[in-house]
Amino acid sequence: MDSLVASANTEGLDRILPLLEEARHEEALPFIEEKLAQQPQSPLWRYLKALVVACQARGHETLQLMKQCSQIDGFQEGFGLPKDVNTLLRASALNHLLFETTIDPKDIQPWNILEEVANLLGELEFISRSIFGQWKCDPENSKAANRFLEHQSDAPINDTIKLIESILEIDSDYCLPRA
Repeated sequence: MDSLVASANTEGLDRILPLLEEARHEEALPFIEEKLAQQPQSPLWRYLKALVVACQARGHETLQLMKQCSQIDGFQEGFGLPKDVNTLLRASALNHLLFETTIDPKDIQPWNILEEVANLLGELEFISRSIFGQWKCDPENSKAANRFLEHQSDAPINDTIKLIESILEIDSDYCLPRA
């Protein structure tokens, strides 16, 4: 039985799905960790843990778990999770990782984590946001600028110009004098 089919029938999944659908990650995590300890051969529990810890500002741990999961058959399908639940959990995890980038606007590490996780999940919108964010962290970084321009090569020029203008605008952390 492959991992995709096996996960669809995983014991305990019916108990955890309502918690995840309601974004009750704090309640879900202990149960997921317990099931992961009981069923270490099931990739579903590691995958669910990765998605849940992303929602708890634990980007490094998320990335490590996602890398492990991505090497196993069934990863892109969510190891048998219902498609709508998998989509919801992935979006929630990526949005929480995106939120981590706002804590320190000059810290590039959360952007790197977001990009790697988005690449593993094949989420182009979040890949684009991370490339944009990496350049915005350090506008004078020519490598980041070139990556951005390469990534935007097929985008309409007006959209690209607007993004570049937002990157090069005056640092929003500073207050301008009032007249």
